[in-house]
Amino acid sequence: MLNKLQTIGEDFCGLDVNTPLGGEDPIAAFPVLTFDTLLTAVAATSTGDYTVVFLGTNKGHLKKIIVNRKMEIEMEMKMEIDSNVFGRTSQKEKSDSHTSFDIAIR
Repeated sequence: MLNKLQTIGEDFCGLDVNTPLGGEDPIAAFPVLTFDTLLTAVAATSTGDYTVVFLGTNKGHLKKIIVNRKMEIEMEMKMEIDSNVFGRTSQKEKSDSHTSFDIAIR
C-alpha cells in the first residue's frame, strides 16, 4: 500500500499516466443505452463490478442505470421528480403530488 502522495509538478500534463485527459487518438466506443429524450445531467460512479449512473432529463425525470462489467444493463429505474419536493406548496397540494417508478430488471 502506498502511504505517500505523489508530487505533481508543472510537467505532469502529458505524462503517459495521464493519457485519458488528452491525446491524438480518438476513443472508439458503443452506446450501452440510448434515450429519445434530452439528458441534462449525468453523474456516475464505479462500485465493485458495477457502474451506477444517474441521468436527469429535461422532463424532470431521474434515471438510475446499473451497468455490469460486461457492459450489460442490470437494472433501470425511472423516477418522476415532483416539483413539490421542497415543500413550497400547501398541504392539499402536497397530498396531490406524485412520484412514479418504472423498474426493469434483466
